[in-house]
Amino acid sequence: MWVPTPSTWWWWRPTPWATSRCWPGRSTWCGWPRACCAPARSVPKPYFELGDPERELLGYAARLHDVGLSLAEKGHHKHGAYLIEHANLAGFWPAEIETIAQIVRFHRGRPPSAARHETFALLKPWTQHVVEKLAAIVRAADALDRTRRQAVCTVRLRAQGEDLDLEVAGTGDLRPELEGLKDKGGFLFRLLDRQVRVVRIG
Repeated sequence: MWVPTPSTWWWWRPTPWATSRCWPGRSTWCGWPRACCAPARSVPKPYFELGDPERELLGYAARLHDVGLSLAEKGHHKHGAYLIEHANLAGFWPAEIETIAQIVRFHRGRPPSAARHETFALLKPWTQHVVEKLAAIVRAADALDRTRRQAVCTVRLRAQGEDLDLEVAGTGDLRPELEGLKDKGGFLFRLLDRQVRVVRIG
């Protein structure tokens, strides 16, 4: 029996879209905020020391972050993590499934803490850091799609001396999205460990 190796995953690994179709229903259950694509490119490498494998996991987690809504709105982040852990998703190592599940688990609610969250505490230290950073990105991206209009087109981090500008471009009135980022972006800003100013451009 042929067993795929990491170098041949691209032949058979499902796309985030195909993975999300494991749970049919309203598209908003498995929405992938367009805003998530830009942070996925601009945040991990220069600021979080994460590479392509982590960006790939971010894509799957972003696609599945609201899958728990198929069960209930209240606590859907926890429902989503449970579904991912028990869905027998093909094409992933167990550690990858657990990482994606934990990112979905912490895309809202309290940030992950080894002292408060038993499952998170069981992860290896490096994986804990990955979950923290990618969950923070999904939180921010979710906030930037607050009205579910896909109004935010691009997001870019630009260094301004010791500080950072988070530049947001989109169409129409972005005030709800920018307000949402104030509410949900704090975890990301804290991990970046710099003063972050949100600026609308375009």
